[in-house]
Amino acid sequence: MGEIPSHTKWTLRDKYIVITGATSGIGLAAAKVFAKSGAKLGIIARNEAKANDVMTQLENITDGNAVVDIFFADMSSQQSIRQVATNILERCPRIDILV
Repeated sequence: MGEIPSHTKWTLRDKYIVITGATSGIGLAAAKVFAKSGAKLGIIARNEAKANDVMTQLENITDGNAVVDIFFADMSSQQSIRQVATNILERCPRIDILV
């Protein structure tokens, strides 16, 4: 795991991918694969320290080439979800993939 097969006909390079739950588990694993593939990431997190740790990990595995926006939200709150959606769309009006 960690790379997308080279025979794939499409690329993630420069695609904007928003990932919820990227500070651990499957979300973190997905963020690493997408970052290595050259995607631009929007990470939604609740915890600033964990978000900063993820940012460091992504920078390390991409030799400092990771393009990552960090957004903070509580995904169990409808108001928080609406606010983070507004913030994301202000930063990047086009989302290619939502995880």
